[in-house]
Amino acid sequence: MFYSNEHEPIHVHGKFQALESKVEFIIEDGKIIEIKISDVKGKKANYINDYKIHFEFNDGVETTVDFKPFIFSSAHPDIKKYQDQKLFQKFNLDYGEIDMLMTL
Repeated sequence: MFYSNEHEPIHVHGKFQALESKVEFIIEDGKIIEIKISDVKGKKANYINDYKIHFEFNDGVETTVDFKPFIFSSAHPDIKKYQDQKLFQKFNLDYGEIDMLMTL
């Protein structure tokens, strides 16, 4: 059984490695009349402040992610180098994915 208590349309996300798709179920009178499948990719990313980046996705979802706890708690040198805020701000949104040259 599928149900939606967030927002319509009822949908399911599937993710494998860096790829994500969304399946939407369009329902009228209790029957599925259409199924839409789309890729979910970043559309826009803006640096806000203090290691926060605001993301807009092609499916209309927007969110702000605070990377500071992750960057400052990591002992890995490839991540610690992003404690330099000027370096952190040089991220790119490439093919819908954030690229910071990080090894995660």
